[in-house]
Amino acid sequence: MEIGGEQYLVQQGQELVVEKLRIPPGEEFVLDRVLMVLDGSHQIIGKPCVSGYRVKCLHREIARGKKIKAIRYKPYTGLKKVRGHRHQYSIIQVLSIEEASDNGS
Repeated sequence: MEIGGEQYLVQQGQELVVEKLRIPPGEEFVLDRVLMVLDGSHQIIGKPCVSGYRVKCLHREIARGKKIKAIRYKPYTGLKKVRGHRHQYSIIQVLSIEEASDNGS
């Protein structure tokens, strides 16, 4: 599946750490950009996406990454500036990988 411009190989029940989503935590959502389906010996490769499959996910929480410090220092002037940054991520759980029905639900 593809989310946030990155591709992930997922299974049912798996948790993923992805870029921060605009969906509030605790809400379910559906991803329809499925790139490949593997089911035992059955394999479907999309061009670029497999139509008729979708992944139901649950947005568990928003987490923050490790703090990164950016330091600028100039030796003779006594200039020293420190900036910090913590990237935000979303933790999602794959609830099910299912074949979409024909009526669009």
